[in-house]
Amino acid sequence: MRIAKIEVDPEMVSAKPSNGLHWRTRFDFAVSENGRAGLYSSKTKKVVEIDECSIALKDINSSEIFSNKWNGSDRVRVAVSSSNQLNISRGKKTIDGPKKIREVVGDNIYDISPQSFWQSHIQAPSILSNLAIDFMKLNPGDIVCDLYGGVGLFTMHITKKIGNDGHVHLVELSNHSVRDASKIFKDYNNVSIHRGSVDRKLPNIDNIDVIVLDPPRSGAGKIVVDQIISKKPRAVVYISCDPASLARDAKFLQDSGYELEKINAIDLFPMTHHVECIVRFIPSAN
Repeated sequence: MRIAKIEVDPEMVSAKPSNGLHWRTRFDFAVSENGRAGLYSSKTKKVVEIDECSIALKDINSSEIFSNKWNGSDRVRVAVSSSNQLNISRGKKTIDGPKKIREVVGDNIYDISPQSFWQSHIQAPSILSNLAIDFMKLNPGDIVCDLYGGVGLFTMHITKKIGNDGHVHLVELSNHSVRDASKIFKDYNNVSIHRGSVDRKLPNIDNIDVIVLDPPRSGAGKIVVDQIISKKPRAVVYISCDPASLARDAKFLQDSGYELEKINAIDLFPMTHHVECIVRFIPSAN
């Protein structure tokens, strides 16, 4: 990581489809002055009307998104679930399809609002879940924090590793995601959901063995990293969609006694310059 001046040799993980097309399950389309769906031209507010999007799932392109005329300026949000449900919404209102869509990851089921965060690449939920579990190296009875946990993609996988004697603390700010997670985990005795920002909720959670975090593109930042370090977890698993903010936070961790043990880079944004990374940090031996 050039920014952090940390030497790394990431293992590369590929994702299908290999041609880099038709992978994206979620889109927010802008609406032009003509009432047509489109995308913003690079670094402008100009809406370019389109007939199809090459990286969108074929179900999105075969819908009526691009042929309809849309009134108003609200973006047209479209989501296709792994169970082939299509939802079209504007603002907080569903205008076509089910109000909740079902995502299936392995044998785990998540019924979620289209407004809740979900990974956009069709393979991302399964790839990231498997890697996160591998990187965390969990034991039965562990206490785990799932920070920026969304609807609980990782939480559900974690519960199966830690058993009834362990516990997961899911911390999430989004009201949509918290409502979904509360319903998903209402019968789980080993899950607690904390609604609020990580920097306000994490200080109140103690005896943490492992922390996993998947922050927004801006990263966790020094305040949260300092709080993580103060909990002295035996491992920190950091998932990032922005190498620059990851590098900054990795330097904070390194300067405070945690070393980067393993890193994978995953091509979850084909045809773009973005890349997803997952990193395992452990206390330094020194």
